[in-house]
Amino acid sequence: MAAKPRKEKTVVRSKAPSSQGRSWLRALQRAMAIAGVIVMAGVTGVFVTYLMSLPVEEIVIRGDLKHVKRDDISVIIEPRVERGFLRTDIQRISDDLERLAWIERADVRRRWPGTVLVIVSEEQPIARWGEVGYLNARGDIFYGDVLPEYQQMPQLWSDRRSPGALVERYQLLQTVLMSEEMSVAGLQQDQLGQLSAFLSNGMEVQFGDRDFAVRVSRFIRLIRGDLRNEQIAKIDLRYEQGAAVLPASEKWARASAVRSQGGSYGSN
Repeated sequence: MAAKPRKEKTVVRSKAPSSQGRSWLRALQRAMAIAGVIVMAGVTGVFVTYLMSLPVEEIVIRGDLKHVKRDDISVIIEPRVERGFLRTDIQRISDDLERLAWIERADVRRRWPGTVLVIVSEEQPIARWGEVGYLNARGDIFYGDVLPEYQQMPQLWSDRRSPGALVERYQLLQTVLMSEEMSVAGLQQDQLGQLSAFLSNGMEVQFGDRDFAVRVSRFIRLIRGDLRNEQIAKIDLRYEQGAAVLPASEKWARASAVRSQGGSYGSN
């Protein structure tokens, strides 16, 4: 039987593009990429321009305001938002508001799409500082109008300008006196650091310039012990042991004698 003739397979090979064709293809790809970047940049630019042109449509002020008027807050905010929603410098608004006498903190936020929210916290005075200032619980001094509702607050003063340390001593003494049904009416420190307290019952107590907590404890022992139920005008605790006591009756007698002679009677 004769063998069948073998069929030759025909292999078709694709012709590789020429170097000129490859260069043209790469150039086209680059051009398309650049065109895409340009289009995206244009779209982004238009979108950014739109965002930057958004106005502030509403200013919302929140907080329990007793001493600061909302109109005073608005006067500060309104010129700051004229440049638009995203261009508004919220930190600058916060700083400007916190310069007002009674504002402790101003938290300023953006609320999309066109609201500026301002949350205001007012100062909470715990005592007066001299005649025209106030102190908060951290010992910060702030100045505001002398208001009648705060005239009965304790009055603190230090010639050393150290309100923080004075507030700590005031809080310690005030806490201790609560159990004795007394309170601090005034606390003063002179240039030498000598500390004197004036109590709600009219008593003056001189604590000196050191060992304040120890001398407060000694004072409490005295009024609970030997001086219990006594009418005392002044107690001087500037001694290592014990104290000098001026009874109220002796003070009144001295004052009466001085007045009869046409003079004036001091506290010393």
